[in-house]
Amino acid sequence: MIGNGIRLVLFAAWVMLTGWYVARQVAPDMGLVTESDPKASLAARLNKVQHYVMLWRPQPTHAAQKVGTCSLGATTDDVGVRMETQIDITNTRFLPGERLLRQALDGRARSGVRLRMDELLDANMRLRRVEIAGNVFGTAFNAEGPVDHRGLSLTWTAAGSSGSRLIPEVRPQRLAGGELSAGLPAGLAVGSRFTTRISSIDPARLKLATKEAVFVVTGMAHMRTAAGETDLLEVEMSLDGRRMAVLHSDRRGAVHRQELLDAGIILELTHVTDQFGRQIWPAPTTPHVQIEIDGPEDGR
Repeated sequence: MIGNGIRLVLFAAWVMLTGWYVARQVAPDMGLVTESDPKASLAARLNKVQHYVMLWRPQPTHAAQKVGTCSLGATTDDVGVRMETQIDITNTRFLPGERLLRQALDGRARSGVRLRMDELLDANMRLRRVEIAGNVFGTAFNAEGPVDHRGLSLTWTAAGSSGSRLIPEVRPQRLAGGELSAGLPAGLAVGSRFTTRISSIDPARLKLATKEAVFVVTGMAHMRTAAGETDLLEVEMSLDGRRMAVLHSDRRGAVHRQELLDAGIILELTHVTDQFGRQIWPAPTTPHVQIEIDGPEDGR
């Protein structure tokens, strides 16, 4: 039997890697930018944090209900860039295998998942270290390790257990700045089309799988954002010819809304702060006046 600690590692890996398919892939992250110039992709959001509310709609005809929040940030340090992801899930019903996960944790009734993951990139936007910390169904979980040519050397502690594991599929070049930057490419227009490689994890084997995703700008939509109504680009993402997600972004590439169609998960941008927590979008002092920032496009 696999121990609780390993189960937590699997779960945390799902939330933080495959979970990015909920909180980053659908959100404006992991593989959604052009691969040619990751530094340029990151420039617009350095020292900023994008905050999203996470909604779940069990059926297309059902009303969406709030299940949590997530935030995505990028800050500079002495070596390169630190990509920060925080996920706070208060209603876990939508998580695949939730019942089995609870049973693996001795049937604990406590709900909720709070995790933070930091990805440290070097000056060339190559992943060099991963750090995860948080609480999964009432159990503290921590994992960290360097990334080099051998892969990710992960050391973890959880539920009174600890251990280590080498995950060779996680390489510096496999999870680099081009895949971890938030936002679609700037300057898209109706009819634009591009492809990129998407990475996701098999939680049972802790192995990465990569596929080519196709993005097509299908039109414009007049939508309500946190700063008021505006016209946004509608972008469809397909994998293996199957329509998987719909994203709505401004022309700068900031994604205001995204939906993972099969899972019924929706993320909506609520605000943007600087690295000190000060709100910079929407403008806090004049909520009805749009201003330009290096993030979401104004609503004029």
